[in-house]
Amino acid sequence: MPFTLRRSRRAEPPPSRSLVDVVKSKIRCCHEKKDRSKREYDSFVPQPIRTNDPVRSLTTLTTRHAVYHRYEAPRRPHRIDRLPAELLACIFVLGSEDEVMLPLIVSHVSRKWRAVALQTPSLWRRISLDTRLRLWTAHIQRAKACTLDIEITPQTPIVSNRTVRRGYLAAQTVQVYMHMVTPHLPRWRSLTIEFRHYAPYLWNAALSECCGHNYRLQAPYLEHLTLVHSLNDDTKEFTLFNGYAPRLRSAVIQGIRLTWLPSLFANLTSLDYTHHGFTRGNDACTELYYMLQVSSRLRELRLAFPPPRSHYSLDSHLPDIPGNTRVHLDHLHTLELYVSSGDIPSALIQLVARLRLRALRSLSLRSPMPPTPSRSNRYPQDFAPILYPPFYRLPQFLISLSRFSKVTHLRVDNSWCDRYFVLSLLKSHMTYLKHLTLASAHVNDAFLWALGDDMRRRYQVSYPIPKVKLVGSVKHPEKVSYATLDVLEVINARISGEGLLAVVRRMLGGGVVWVKEVWVKDCQGVDGTVMQRADRFGVGLKVWGNDDGQGRAESRGSMWRKLRR
Repeated sequence: MPFTLRRSRRAEPPPSRSLVDVVKSKIRCCHEKKDRSKREYDSFVPQPIRTNDPVRSLTTLTTRHAVYHRYEAPRRPHRIDRLPAELLACIFVLGSEDEVMLPLIVSHVSRKWRAVALQTPSLWRRISLDTRLRLWTAHIQRAKACTLDIEITPQTPIVSNRTVRRGYLAAQTVQVYMHMVTPHLPRWRSLTIEFRHYAPYLWNAALSECCGHNYRLQAPYLEHLTLVHSLNDDTKEFTLFNGYAPRLRSAVIQGIRLTWLPSLFANLTSLDYTHHGFTRGNDACTELYYMLQVSSRLRELRLAFPPPRSHYSLDSHLPDIPGNTRVHLDHLHTLELYVSSGDIPSALIQLVARLRLRALRSLSLRSPMPPTPSRSNRYPQDFAPILYPPFYRLPQFLISLSRFSKVTHLRVDNSWCDRYFVLSLLKSHMTYLKHLTLASAHVNDAFLWALGDDMRRRYQVSYPIPKVKLVGSVKHPEKVSYATLDVLEVINARISGEGLLAVVRRMLGGGVVWVKEVWVKDCQGVDGTVMQRADRFGVGLKVWGNDDGQGRAESRGSMWRKLRR
């Protein structure tokens, strides 16, 4: 008899354990991929908020205004991020001229700024060498094919990351710095080397790899050169860049002897040259003469003469200057002569006698200011300003000067500011002067009174000056009418308010007007009340920067009002 509970079918055997594990792993992988592809803020499951409040539960769910887990609302972009990338790059480049570390700073602000900074090669062109050589190597790489601005300048001690960068540089350190950038010499746009301390062989270490007879040392893109070391005692003469720098336009030279080649300095338009002091007298004049003869396209020239180093003069190895030759600087419009020694050097007097300046517009005769007296002195009579005597060779310098027919601005400082020298210079050399600046403690009330008398007299009567006119076969001196001064500027003078008002009342308020405006700066004897009193005479008087406790003084009327003719 068959069994009543017998199965109608035969059951399948259960799957093995290995097969179950494989299926579970596949299902787990699919769920993980799905979770990763799903965005976090699409989940509507509220998350608990954890607070420091003991009253509220740590597991309290969020309300209708809940903030979901790791969700941040999109922020409105800042206004500066709305600027185009090109304009932002221009702002960065302009800022990097003042702050050398600006490229590194802006590249750590945001992703957009970093992308703009890395895609602007001109932003990384400034290389200010110091102990961070790896940093400047990265700057050179980011500059790509852009020209470079190389700098070695004194630095203040900075403590960062347990390293101290000192302002003192030894010759070996300078040589290491230059060895890193010399392979990129054809890409240099400017070179600035400035030393403020003394160390032996500094110029040799800095410029040894820039001198030689190799085409790889040429600087085809160099535009500006600055070499400053006032404490140098090395008399060696350097020939830079294999004598080839056709784009060089401006140079600042101090404390170094250079071979002045036409292929290097013929295209200069601005030169600030401080004589090294190793040559004196005729040797220094010969050296400066041939320098200016090579750089005949100058537009701005500054010649400075420090105190001589010794009584011994090196041989310049240059041929003597022919007797009747002159240097014609037809493009020069600004000339500044700075003398910091006790007297005008003979080399300057000989050089000025050979200069022909037909287009000169501005002339400045400068000298250092005397030291201010110490306030710790107990005697009040010692508070008077220290006065350096005028230069002894001023008459010789005046004779050597040629007539400047187009000079409109004249500045005379400190030891140059002698009364007879200034009056003779205005009378015989400058007929179209418009702006006169007197910055010296030698200027007092008597000086201004004599200047006013002379200017009124020369305005009323035309004096014969060294300009001849051929009439038939006889030469007659030609009379030239002088121009009226627009501005008389007085700085650091020993004038009083009453003396200034007397000059204004006598010289400016009369029928003849020889000056239109008077500017008074940093004169302790003149305060702001002088302007109000001068307004009664209808005079354009401007006073500011005086020690009257009021700062910049202002008048009730217009300070720029011109005189009524």
